[in-house]
Amino acid sequence: MCHRVKYCHRCGHSTLGPIVRCKNARRDPITRRWRSCGVISHTLTSQAGSLCGKDDCILSQKGGVWICCRCTFGYKDGDRNRYYECANSACGHEICDDCLQWTRENVQAMIEAENDDAHLSSEPSSPSEQEFWDCEKSDSDAVDGD
Repeated sequence: MCHRVKYCHRCGHSTLGPIVRCKNARRDPITRRWRSCGVISHTLTSQAGSLCGKDDCILSQKGGVWICCRCTFGYKDGDRNRYYECANSACGHEICDDCLQWTRENVQAMIEAENDDAHLSSEPSSPSEQEFWDCEKSDSDAVDGD
């Protein structure tokens, strides 16, 4: 029996691995293509830490980590949106073109805007930008595109 693995990525897309042919698979003498034995088994695997990398995948385009355009969840402290839907359960927004990619520049701009708003409203401000970058939390948990 021939076999194929289907990889389900965190972006919601799936990719198929190559068919592993059994001894009953044959090569077509005219087209020179392989023909499976007619029975292909499948294995589903969850690749929760990987992205599909497809050109039309918005989560892959944003580097796998994003900031929600509706509730601005995903830039404070260790909060991150890593899947297709916003991790803020009260929001439920799916990633769109208006959502920002998580980058140091975008986070810095949002912290500055938040601090500007806090100064105008005389509310207690959030930690300074330097405190944010000096904290022990990692910058990002984006998956490197290898």
